[in-house]
Amino acid sequence: MVIIGLTGISGSGKGYVCRVFKEFGIDSIDTDAVVHSLYSENEECISLLRSYFGDCIIDSRGSIDRAVLAPMVFSDPEAMSFLNSTVHRYTLQVVDKTVDEYRSENACAVIVDAPLLFESGYDKKCDVVISVISDMQRRVERICERDGISREKATMRINNQKSDSFFEENSDFLIYNNGEDVKNQVRIILEKLDLI
Repeated sequence: MVIIGLTGISGSGKGYVCRVFKEFGIDSIDTDAVVHSLYSENEECISLLRSYFGDCIIDSRGSIDRAVLAPMVFSDPEAMSFLNSTVHRYTLQVVDKTVDEYRSENACAVIVDAPLLFESGYDKKCDVVISVISDMQRRVERICERDGISREKATMRINNQKSDSFFEENSDFLIYNNGEDVKNQVRIILEKLDLI
């Protein structure tokens, strides 16, 4: 089974690209969805984050309030580092288990959709790394629409992430999502990987 790591800067359109891969029969594991479930269900993870960031990040249901947590980490590299190292550990346990389930079902491939693929070290477990690249304007618009935040906050979030050149230099394949034919780009990659 081929493990495909899919990554890119926030707002590049990774979710859309995963839906295109699904049209070719390749499923994906959404690490953002895994993190969401950790924030509401994993008591050990919640407790570690609460002890570091304080009770202010806990909502009325006892879950992590992402809207409160986000500005605390995007402006503080040390806090971001703690958050990532804590959350990666639990997220990767779930991802490994899910990859094993796909392997036991004899899937030909699975995508690990991970914005922090390199930061988590999971790129080393992938057979192939694909990065989604999109221009700044489109990324800002997508983030504002998706997360309901200002252009300024969206731009700050993007500027705190790795550059396009990093993804270009560290990926096996690139998918450009600026209005190009993404489906054709996906088809070409799958043909090169002998998956179609």
